[in-house]
Amino acid sequence: SQLSGIKDDINEQISQSVDIANSIAVRLNTLNGQIANSVMNGETPNDLLDSRDLLLDQLSEIGDITVTKRGATGAIDIKLGDNTIVGQDVVHALSDTSSVTGGSLGALVQLGDTSGDNASSVQYYMDKLDTLAAGVAKSVNEIHLNGINLEGKSGAENTGAEFFVSNDGEEISAANITVNSAIQKDVSKIAASDEENNLTGNGDVALAIAKLKTASSLSDSTTDTTTKTIDS
Repeated sequence: SQLSGIKDDINEQISQSVDIANSIAVRLNTLNGQIANSVMNGETPNDLLDSRDLLLDQLSEIGDITVTKRGATGAIDIKLGDNTIVGQDVVHALSDTSSVTGGSLGALVQLGDTSGDNASSVQYYMDKLDTLAAGVAKSVNEIHLNGINLEGKSGAENTGAEFFVSNDGEEISAANITVNSAIQKDVSKIAASDEENNLTGNGDVALAIAKLKTASSLSDSTTDTTTKTIDS
């Protein structure tokens, strides 16, 4: 689906941002050593300090950073989020981005959050769509199951009794919802009537399904008893 594609793009951008941050961390660690050596020799390494400041600016554009001076050596320790990426002359590759806030990476982390609880994330809206798809399928199927098709069959006798199914055997979601293949092959399987003696002139079941468009609530899934408004 389109949202899944967006989610994949976000994860790829997160990976690229992590690579950039780690590259900057390596360069900062190298400058730390050069600055510390200059200070030990009684020099004032302005050019090196300027270069380090420039890299810190670049890193802060990726995410919020914390800089701590390491005594009188001129060297610094650096955190990105809760992660120490430069400390005690060692580079610690960034692998966990969950604590990163601010900057381009912080924004991507919010968008890529997979908890489903973050209204800023793509996953949140994917879950919403899954809930809606499952609710629509359950409500339509419940009505359609009690209808009679043009062959005079209803319920289990009608191979198209379930109007909506999943195309992969999993629980119905926005990604896998589809019309029953039996109905796709033969529209006479649609159980539009509720009168056995008036199969072509009665469409009360079809009308009941159509009314779901303005229904006040839909069940979330086949197991969830809670309800949500159709546009929630």
